[in-house]
Amino acid sequence: ASVIAFPGLDIAMFDDSAFDASFTANFKTAMAVSSGVASDDVEVISKYQGSVSINSQVTFSWDDISAASSFQSTLSDSVSTIFISRANQKMQTLLLEMAGNSQISKKVIEL
Repeated sequence: ASVIAFPGLDIAMFDDSAFDASFTANFKTAMAVSSGVASDDVEVISKYQGSVSINSQVTFSWDDISAASSFQSTLSDSVSTIFISRANQKMQTLLLEMAGNSQISKKVIEL
């Protein structure tokens, strides 16, 4: 599981169900693209205040340990690339707007 912080977001934004659904779908897509799994294998466990922190889990198959290891490195070393360089232009714009154009940071990584 990982916890990723979006400092430019306010937890109250997630009270809007359309925003919540859009953010969650885009978050899952970005994590899936970066990790090489299907978006159905990305679970958003919780969202909580502290900037806005997203607790999520990516499930890898047992026979794909190298993908899990590579994704762990991405989370540890360059988490913002998950949401910026690997996302399509529309997603980049949406995620940057949602993050208030501020630094996206990884708070906790556990695999």
